[in-house]
Amino acid sequence: MTDYFEKRKESQDLYDFIGYIKDIFTKEYADVHYLQNDLFYVNFFESVRDICVFDGKIGLPSFPDVNPKTIKLKILYTMRRINKPVHYQELPSKIMEWFPNKSVKLNTVHNELVKNNDIFVNLGLGIYGLKEWGYE
Repeated sequence: MTDYFEKRKESQDLYDFIGYIKDIFTKEYADVHYLQNDLFYVNFFESVRDICVFDGKIGLPSFPDVNPKTIKLKILYTMRRINKPVHYQELPSKIMEWFPNKSVKLNTVHNELVKNNDIFVNLGLGIYGLKEWGYE
């Protein structure tokens, strides 16, 4: 699996990948019935160390969309999930909903929003949107 994703260089939809793997295994092991079950693969992927499953996607731990490590990537993910402009004071609590393992400070979030003005756009009064949504 790691070779597959190293060649692909990007994450893939979890159930698309399950379909791909299922085709390979069911041809070779037609008599093993649990290989037909999607839940088997989901649980299996959770136990593989070099594979990350996050929000319906699967890939290597080095891929930022399946393993967002920095606060910038977490803000970006959270804003995409909210899918509308949001006040910067609301962001830490929203980030904590998706990433509860580590606390997020308001000042850190605000600094990242200001520092990365190529991604985040201040719409006024502390409300930020994403440049990819068409804001300038």
